[in-house]
Amino acid sequence: MSEHTMTVVGFIIGIVAFVTPIVVFVIKTLSKLNALSEKVGSLIDNSGPQKLAELINSDTFQKLTRLPPQLMDDLRNLDAITRYVESQKQQEEMRQRIHETRPYEPIMKIHEAIEGNDKLLRRFNENSGAKAFLKSYLTDTQLVQEVLANEDSIFIESGSTLSYAAIAFVQHVKETRPDRPLKICTNNIIVYIYCLFQEHIHAVLLPGSSTNSYGATFGDPLDPNSCNRHAVRSFLVEHEVTTLFTTSSVLDAVYGPHVSSGANRDIKSVLSEYADEHRCLNIHIVASEKVNTAIAEGKAHEECKLTFDERGSAVGNTVRLNEVSALWREFLAKPHNCLLIGSDNRKVTKDAVRILQQHHPGLQPILSKQSSGLIALLRPAGIRRRGKPGDQAAINFRQQ
Repeated sequence: MSEHTMTVVGFIIGIVAFVTPIVVFVIKTLSKLNALSEKVGSLIDNSGPQKLAELINSDTFQKLTRLPPQLMDDLRNLDAITRYVESQKQQEEMRQRIHETRPYEPIMKIHEAIEGNDKLLRRFNENSGAKAFLKSYLTDTQLVQEVLANEDSIFIESGSTLSYAAIAFVQHVKETRPDRPLKICTNNIIVYIYCLFQEHIHAVLLPGSSTNSYGATFGDPLDPNSCNRHAVRSFLVEHEVTTLFTTSSVLDAVYGPHVSSGANRDIKSVLSEYADEHRCLNIHIVASEKVNTAIAEGKAHEECKLTFDERGSAVGNTVRLNEVSALWREFLAKPHNCLLIGSDNRKVTKDAVRILQQHHPGLQPILSKQSSGLIALLRPAGIRRRGKPGDQAAINFRQQ
């Protein structure tokens, strides 16, 4: 018996084990109700209204006609379970077809390798609700719509949040500009593989060896954990990137973005410098759950590496932290930089906006309520968007 067949059999056994007690309970209840109905019918036939009233008001009758709350919840979930079983069946059939078709074996192996990378999967699963929400509604924000409508070359940084976002970007491009391809440059291997097989997208991967933990390249041909700053800058210039989509592991309201590797910190530094030099829009996207003040509270992760910490020794050093905080405030004051945060939990986003505005009063949020969640775009007050890149006369920032 194949591994896939065993998986399906085990899944079916689990569903049967879950549904069987419900079915047994329903059968028993229907049997009791049937007996009760016969008794009621007999009372009616014998003209016994008083006895009928007593029966209806009895504890036994009340219990029989009121299902336990847990069972009601289970019954409500039966439809969802049925849909889930059907989707799993379809996915298993698809996997089986791929598995049995030899030319597609490499694709299956790629899928298996990704599923076996626990560290990568943990990052994708972390705050997955917020990331999925951002994917669903990012392209409803006016700024993102303008970028995808007008720009010809964008850069998407590595990170699970932006992997979700890329799916939305590709779909939006297909629907809104099918006659004009968009070049998506990236150091995110997951994004690159996805975009590589999409119509209307020209995908370009930053050359370099890759980390197997994060699926990212940093421009160094030999060392996957080292960022070649010159190679990254040359790549952006060569492909005439005009908008950057960046992200971070955590966004500290006081000291800015931070990540867990030196290469990741260094590439963010290069991206920020490139945005300054070319007056390039830099949209920093994070889940609202990632906004905090952990460093000031002494709760920073031991691997924390601040993007604006050039020497890598700021955490725990008051003087250096003050320098980093100043660079972060300078970053937020520049009109081509902005923050875009969101979550399927509105309260979390509102709290994140409040924390950011508390430390940076000059930031003006534009809120977009969607479903049960909330997206917030934060930029210097009065700034709406910029003109086409490279035109110094504009950087024509239009007033709100």
